[in-house]
Amino acid sequence: MSAVPEILEQPHPSEGNHQPAPASRRRRGGRALGGAIAGGVLAAILLTGIVPRVAQQHRLTAAAAAVGVTVPSVSVTTVTYDTSPSSVSLPGALTAVQTASIYARTPGYVRRRYVDIGTRVRAGQLLADIDAPDLDQQVAQARGVVFQTRAAQELAQANLVRWRALAVDSAVTAQEVDQMQAAFNEAVANSNSAEANLQRLVQLQVYERVVAPFAGVITARNVDAGTLVGTAGGVSGTLTAATGSAP
Repeated sequence: MSAVPEILEQPHPSEGNHQPAPASRRRRGGRALGGAIAGGVLAAILLTGIVPRVAQQHRLTAAAAAVGVTVPSVSVTTVTYDTSPSSVSLPGALTAVQTASIYARTPGYVRRRYVDIGTRVRAGQLLADIDAPDLDQQVAQARGVVFQTRAAQELAQANLVRWRALAVDSAVTAQEVDQMQAAFNEAVANSNSAEANLQRLVQLQVYERVVAPFAGVITARNVDAGTLVGTAGGVSGTLTAATGSAP
């Protein structure tokens, strides 16, 4: 009974050289597994740090490309003063500030015309002369009437003075003195009327000279020497003078 354990404890002759082999293989496999795990961890660490940087770099590159497309290109230059002469041609129309149609104030015949189309005239310049013999005769007649009324006025005044002197001595009645006063007043009125009529005709005689109302340029001419003209238009179907306009 005591010999059995000893036999069990003795090693088998065939197992003396093969017992350490499994432990060595386990150690090498552990080291390989540890190296693989360490490599995987290192690769994971590298991927964790590199991949976000690469992605961020791609995003920055895309953003820079987008900004380069959207932002316009601007050209700049230095502003300098240009001393060379320049001109601008624009369409326009020339219109007179003042325009007037000139008519004769006195009827008659155009004796002479002094201006033509395109003539520059000044204010008050003579444009034409009108021959009005009827008006001239009326002026002469009016002057004669004025002389008559003045003589009648002087006679009435002398009679009034005389009658007033006679009334002091009661040689004439008061009614006769009043009649002389009325006659004198009538003579004065007739004289004033004759004077006014003469002044009217003389003023019409002044209008025989057609003058420019303002400085300007003659733009139309409708009459010649010998044309019969009248007030507010031509008697023979033409305007009395020319049409003037301001420059």
